[in-house]
Amino acid sequence: MSSDISDDAPLIWWVLEVLRKSNRGRQRNEWTVLLIDIDPELRCAGLADRPVQSRWLDLGRHQTRDDAWDCAEATLATRH
Repeated sequence: MSSDISDDAPLIWWVLEVLRKSNRGRQRNEWTVLLIDIDPELRCAGLADRPVQSRWLDLGRHQTRDDAWDCAEATLATRH
C-alpha cells in the first residue's frame, strides 16, 4: 500500500479512519483522515484486483472525532 500526504481530497476515495494529529498542546483538536481508493467492502471481500493506494488529508480543527468524521464525509461528498 502506498501512502501520500495531501491537502486536496481525491475525486473518488473512501474514508477509512479519522485520527488526531497529536494528543498534546494546540494540535489536540487537529484531525487528519486516511483515505483509500478502493471501496473497503470490496477490499475486505477480496474482490479488489489491485493494490490499495492511500492518502492522508488534513481536516483542520474540530472538537470531537465525530465532527472531524462529518467534515471528511462532507469534503468528499462535495467532490462526487
